Amino acid sequence: MLLRLVANLLFLRFVMHIANQLARSIFERVEYLLSKNFGPERHHNWLFHVHQCEVMD
Repeated sequence: MLLRLVANLLFLRFVMHIANQLARSIFERVEYLLSKNFGPERHHNWLFHVHQCEVMD
């Protein structure tokens, strides 16, 4: 029972890690597109927002 709980927690952690990496790559792509379309000021604000999301994670 305890072993199964630990295994589930480790698996969940692994899945969350993959989801985090995927989200980060999507954020980087969107951030790149925003910087191309809206200029450096918007670019900086988006980077700050992504950084806040990472800190909360």
